[in-house]
Amino acid sequence: MILLVENDPLLAEASYLLLDLQGYAVSVATNGREALTQLTWQKPDLIITDWHMPVMNGIELCNVLKLSSEWCAIPIILMSGLPQRPARNPPYDLFLQKPFQAAHLLDAVHRLVDPTQKSKPGHNSGQKQA
Repeated sequence: MILLVENDPLLAEASYLLLDLQGYAVSVATNGREALTQLTWQKPDLIITDWHMPVMNGIELCNVLKLSSEWCAIPIILMSGLPQRPARNPPYDLFLQKPFQAAHLLDAVHRLVDPTQKSKPGHNSGQKQA
């Protein structure tokens, strides 16, 4: 399952549909705090998060996750419309510059998620929340 954390409803919907069509179960949160709440009942195979969001931004979310023994191994893709800032030890695994092409998102996901982690074709066990 992929947890998509994005406050832009259009980008969240487009990304959700793209991943769903590829057979991934996807759950959507609109900010980092909501993502942490979802993590209490389901552990995703990957988190894709926007950087700039209200309540708790993507970097804050990444930092909380990397400090948690329960969640620190979950790979994270950080997305932003701003260029990536150099960091010595970034709290995320991959950076995706917005706007991006669908193929770039899928390539990033395929690099971090084992293909066997997809839901069954035609079956979406994720929960869409928007």
